[in-house]
Amino acid sequence: MKYAIGIDLGATNLRYGLVDTDKGDIVWKPKKKKRTPFNDQSKLLSLLEESIKETRSAAKKKFKAGKIGAGMGSPGPLDQFERKLFNPFNIQCGDVDLSEHVDVLKNDLDMIGMGHFAYGAAHTEGEKKNLKDYDAVAVIAPGTGLGFTMIIDGKPYIGSRRNGGVSCELGWIPFFGSKKDDFKKDKFLEPYTAGEAPFSIWENHYSDESTKETKETLKEILSSGEKSRADISYELEQFAKQGDVGCMRTYEDIAKNLAIGTATFATLFNPDIVVFDGSISKAFNNLPTLKEYFKDTYDEHVVKPFKDLPVVFEPPVEDAGIKGAAYMAANSKELIK
Repeated sequence: MKYAIGIDLGATNLRYGLVDTDKGDIVWKPKKKKRTPFNDQSKLLSLLEESIKETRSAAKKKFKAGKIGAGMGSPGPLDQFERKLFNPFNIQCGDVDLSEHVDVLKNDLDMIGMGHFAYGAAHTEGEKKNLKDYDAVAVIAPGTGLGFTMIIDGKPYIGSRRNGGVSCELGWIPFFGSKKDDFKKDKFLEPYTAGEAPFSIWENHYSDESTKETKETLKEILSSGEKSRADISYELEQFAKQGDVGCMRTYEDIAKNLAIGTATFATLFNPDIVVFDGSISKAFNNLPTLKEYFKDTYDEHVVKPFKDLPVVFEPPVEDAGIKGAAYMAANSKELIK
């Protein structure tokens, strides 16, 4: 068996574990969640060192494992070749050199993509097929931000080495919304598909179509400080599921915006399959009509050769970020050039 440590650094939690990279199983992970320190580089490094040490100790004690590598996925900006973070926006840790701490550092979506690619399978066209059998796999994850990666020939696409391998930033492509008023606001896709997008779209365009109960509940949650505008997407989704018209139309807009972004990247990269992950994409399974809105909009924005692209809305692998990071660490000689 081949073991490696997989680390998923998020804005809220630092998630990690020991992975059997032959099978894709997490064989050990901590009992308690570790919160990611905000705006504190020293605490972040201490937490990272402690977590790696703890995992290596468990690997040695429980599995008699020798030296094992560690891979980490993180929000950018970062330089994967130098293994440096450049003050990720949602962590505010300043510039951090991680070359002495981890063997592989990549964008969090690259690691999630590799987790799905290495260990996942998807039902498409009436059959179940391992993602490893595809030459080009796209993974899109609308959550706190809009993440995207392309796995081509078994490796995350990075493009030029000039900027540390930053590529496939779907959230940064020019986009001007779907309403006349939107044109004067944000000019990129992410604010219309991720983060505060569900609440912003509802507030600006569809709140008048929601029930009094919906409006009062959302106002109460926000005023209590219990959740932020970005965290309230779950409540909007639940109200949509219960038939609230304003909330449902909000998610229809998000489905259309994601479809336009997917059409752009399908045309440029020609993937074999698209896999969705991320908290906001869960709405596609809880609100089934969204898939129809997505497909209709996607078909409107692509030419014929791209219309039959398989799209999977159920993530094939749980904890894909941890498993992908471990896989990259265990196979770094083949995958990192």
